[in-house]
Amino acid sequence: MIVVAVFLVTYFFKQATHYRKLSDISKARHLELEAIPSFLASMPDEMQNEIKKDLALKYFGQPLDEKHNSSTENIIQDQIKSSTELVKVATSLMKTDMC
Repeated sequence: MIVVAVFLVTYFFKQATHYRKLSDISKARHLELEAIPSFLASMPDEMQNEIKKDLALKYFGQPLDEKHNSSTENIIQDQIKSSTELVKVATSLMKTDMC
């Protein structure tokens, strides 16, 4: 039970950290997108169109976080390794106590 509880607490803590990072990235993008109209207001139309093309490639169709799946898999693999080591230590302690 303790191993499962530790695993779940660790997993949810790492997930919360991951989603906090995504939130920060989203807020930064939101501020950048809000600032574009005032930035482009003083530029000629030709330059505005060129900048808008570049920004469209940067912002639209891009995932917020490309490494989410791999990071989740790494978290689970690390947790399984540590849980296995914990079980080995616990069983060796139980064997020494029995003898």
